[in-house]
Amino acid sequence: MRNREGFTLMELMIVTVIIGVLASVAVASYGKLRERSKVAATRAELRNLLNAAETYRSITGLLPETLDLLVNGGYHASSDNVDYCEFTRNPGPPEDLRIEAAHRGSNVHLVANYPSAGVNMTEGVYGADCS
Repeated sequence: MRNREGFTLMELMIVTVIIGVLASVAVASYGKLRERSKVAATRAELRNLLNAAETYRSITGLLPETLDLLVNGGYHASSDNVDYCEFTRNPGPPEDLRIEAAHRGSNVHLVANYPSAGVNMTEGVYGADCS
């Protein structure tokens, strides 16, 4: 009988393939998790901006015409991770806002509409950032 020490080439290849499959699943899951976190961060930033617009409206009686009114007025601190592509106020009636934002350096692009009835936020077209 032959004394067997170590692993055969076939055993090593099988283990390598299994490790490779597990690593590819982990990398794919990590990428999706990062994308979801960017969507959540952009959505939270938009909600903060809409809350600031509502605060501005409660004080002045009107929604802000520009993003600068919110930022320079101290109602909202802009994020370093989010670019605002569009900030449009329809004077109404009814008065509403349309805000497009993109997470910097990714393909996350969200649109928030603020009609008189409430907030409706949807994931918009995925594409380049605002620049």
